[in-house]
Amino acid sequence: MRCPIRQFFEGIAAEKAPGPSLKFSVFHLLLAMKLVATKPMGRSKLAHKLNVGEDAIRTVIGRLKNAGLITISKAGGNLTKDGLNLWKE
Repeated sequence: MRCPIRQFFEGIAAEKAPGPSLKFSVFHLLLAMKLVATKPMGRSKLAHKLNVGEDAIRTVIGRLKNAGLITISKAGGNLTKDGLNLWKE
């Protein structure tokens, strides 16, 4: 039996984006959530921590935002209430 949370994140990671293929995985989505769960973090710092390029982190953030899991402010990304609940699971 597959875990519904795993399927959810695999679906987010598998979405096709215009342009060349970006190199990130479910692991990057989860690690990004972990990092912003502790404190707001901007794009460049997230890219550095996840060891991916700015383009890939823009897509990671966009997908998490479109899924309703994070919000973006001047201070950086923050988990939404839904994002926090999912992270606690």
